[in-house]
Amino acid sequence: MRVIQRVRRVAAVALAALVAVVALPAGPARAWTWQYRVVVFQSSLYCIKADAGIDHWQPGVFSGNLAYVNTYVFMGDCVTVRVLEARVSLQVQKFDEATGKWRTCKSSDYVYGMTGSDVWGPYGPGTAVNYGGSACGPGAGWYRTKARAEIRNPFVIGNPDVWMGGAAYSGEEWVP
Repeated sequence: MRVIQRVRRVAAVALAALVAVVALPAGPARAWTWQYRVVVFQSSLYCIKADAGIDHWQPGVFSGNLAYVNTYVFMGDCVTVRVLEARVSLQVQKFDEATGKWRTCKSSDYVYGMTGSDVWGPYGPGTAVNYGGSACGPGAGWYRTKARAEIRNPFVIGNPDVWMGGAAYSGEEWVP
């Protein structure tokens, strides 16, 4: 098990170095905002985490006009991976200066799948949406991704459609 952890750490460091080498020459601006494994629900039995990210196309930087989400499920300690049915969806939102509220521009249907773990770490259902860079109409603005990550509640007998979970946000990304 220690060998796998060591290999994973070496791979993570190598990937971080590669990203730094590719991103640094592009200039000071970045093209993405990402929140990684945010706890959206926790009890003594379950810990549901979600990734939420958004980026926009920028010359010279690995980027696109994408919003993306992933979900993971752990025991209540938020460390030990659980194998359960989960689902995830996303909304691309733009801040409306006139109302002072976030407006949903584009969204995905729920994507269903099993959670678990392999040599690369925890996994679960995820999805990505190409929002086109200005899905809420013309003009620059602040965008974000809202991830909704849920698991089927195994304790509800007779109603298989009871889900529990929560939302995570990517953080705001200025899209020109």
